[in-house]
Amino acid sequence: MTSVNPTPYEDDEISLVDIFRFLLRNGRFILATTLIFTVGGLFLTLSRQVTTPSYTQTLTITITPTPLRLFNWFQPPNAAALIANSPITMPLVRIYEETTTVLNEHPPTDLQRQATYDTTNQSLEITFTAPDPDRLANADTAVIETINTSLAEHTAASVPTTLTNLDRQIEQFRTVLTRIETEITNTTNPLRQAALEHQRASLITQLISQEQDYEDLSNIDSESLLTLTEQIFPILILDQTEITENIAASRSPIQMAILSLIAGFMVATLAAIIREQIPHWRAEFAAAQAAATQPQQPSD
Repeated sequence: MTSVNPTPYEDDEISLVDIFRFLLRNGRFILATTLIFTVGGLFLTLSRQVTTPSYTQTLTITITPTPLRLFNWFQPPNAAALIANSPITMPLVRIYEETTTVLNEHPPTDLQRQATYDTTNQSLEITFTAPDPDRLANADTAVIETINTSLAEHTAASVPTTLTNLDRQIEQFRTVLTRIETEITNTTNPLRQAALEHQRASLITQLISQEQDYEDLSNIDSESLLTLTEQIFPILILDQTEITENIAASRSPIQMAILSLIAGFMVATLAAIIREQIPHWRAEFAAAQAAATQPQQPSD
């Protein structure tokens, strides 16, 4: 006859009766632990979901440096190149990069502001976030003033160089004017004299204008400097979105209660299993210690 050997896992099987007995023995412990973890988890989750509402608005602007004449400057033939090469105008990339840095590193205390430079469209996207929608009402005006003030600092730093260029131009005009006046004195041809007089009048007009520019720029105040900056670095608003409320997605209290209950029951069951196994672990440990301390019998 052949005997059927039991499977090696037959002794490890747990029946529904064993599970039921386990729940009866640890029912109160599991119930109390589940309630504690459920209430604690639900309270913690709901408390984190209570957030202050926020509002957002996005502003897209572009800055285009424009080589403008200074005040009453009529611009002689080489004046445009003179202004374009002056530090009073900066490369476009540098303007956007420095403006982005200023806006991100020095935000207002009650307003979050994030500026992003779009190198493809050569524009600046500024996102405002505030807890109060009224705070965003004048955010666009305030940020443009901040940009103008920052650019005005660069304009002020370039004034000495611009004055040096103006002074050089004035000296050149005076030299040319002196040469024309000398030629007028030495010329007897009426037609030539008329042409020279016309050139002389034009040069005097430009010279007076440049001298006035030099005087005005030498005594420029902060308000005039800001006006000059707005002319050299005009800011154009490309797009401005409506103020929108940010609503964070969250689960309903019923969903959180169910999830907290399931998680609490699993933790409580695991704690009950460990609680029942502790005496067995202690007994096994004590038996192992006793076996280790018993003297070995000498072999025959």
